[in-house]
Amino acid sequence: MNDKTEDILGQVERLIKLMRENQTKTVNIESDGLKISIEQKENLLSSKENIIAQSQLIIETEKEQTITESDNHMISTPLVGTFYRSSSPQSDLYVELNDEIEKGQVLCIVEAMKVMNEIHSDTSGKIVNIFVENGEMVEYGQLLFEIEPKETIDEA
Repeated sequence: MNDKTEDILGQVERLIKLMRENQTKTVNIESDGLKISIEQKENLLSSKENIIAQSQLIIETEKEQTITESDNHMISTPLVGTFYRSSSPQSDLYVELNDEIEKGQVLCIVEAMKVMNEIHSDTSGKIVNIFVENGEMVEYGQLLFEIEPKETIDEA
């Protein structure tokens, strides 16, 4: 766990302790693009696992906000399923970090209900980030790839 995560965990733990001591039911905090909302329900905030889960949610929300502020093009999954970077375990990966890609190129497969759905790029450019690990479950709208558009590459 990195220092920033531990710092946020500590802050959330102290906030929950204060909420219990003062019998506060709801707290909403917004600072530097980070939003924290905690609602105390019976037994919901009593374990360290719940504190960790909430902190991870907060950190992931912060990452998504940072990612969406970029001028790069984002590819997200149009369905729920399992993310695969190649057509089979023995095959080469469709794309790797820093690969130049063309519009229409297959980037990955999302398997849903035993159907292999190819995800194609809708722009040309360079893969600058891959957000999902091979074999990981993905949810509708989850970010898969960040692509630096070709126009941006050509201008540099």
